[in-house]
Amino acid sequence: MTLSTTINDMLARIVGPNRKAQKKARLFIGIAAIIFANVTLGPIIGHGIAAILGVGVFLVLLDLED
Repeated sequence: MTLSTTINDMLARIVGPNRKAQKKARLFIGIAAIIFANVTLGPIIGHGIAAILGVGVFLVLLDLED
């Protein structure tokens, strides 16, 4: 079982089989990842690098779409 199928299965369980709702959930989680990375890692490694890491998670989540 790969990471993409695991995340897709979790999203399907949370929001249901509606693809539009799953896409909105991915967007919300991605934006939350950017904010989380900036708040938690920003003071340690710098806000710029933390933002880049958060955007990386955001793009990975968007790429998981079938």
